[in-house]
Amino acid sequence: MNNNLNIKKISEIIAKKENLPERDIRRYVEDIVSFLSDSLIKGDSFEIRGFGTFKVKERKARWARDIHKNKEIFVPSHKSLTFIPALSLKRLLNKRI
Repeated sequence: MNNNLNIKKISEIIAKKENLPERDIRRYVEDIVSFLSDSLIKGDSFEIRGFGTFKVKERKARWARDIHKNKEIFVPSHKSLTFIPALSLKRLLNKRI
């Protein structure tokens, strides 16, 4: 069973819970995702309390090894997205049943 959430599924869940038109909710969810994406592209980070923090990190250029060809390859500097879960989310994930 595929339990992955996407914008459509999130919109359906919220619309059903709040008894509002799905197309309106979908537009709001898309706007939020667009705003957050634009913030990350600009290099900003953002925190969703109780969930976690998204940050953009600059990775330095470096040499690495291609393990399949056993050759050194150059990896240029690039940006990477990181997620640091909130302590409360970590606790919920690791809660013993």
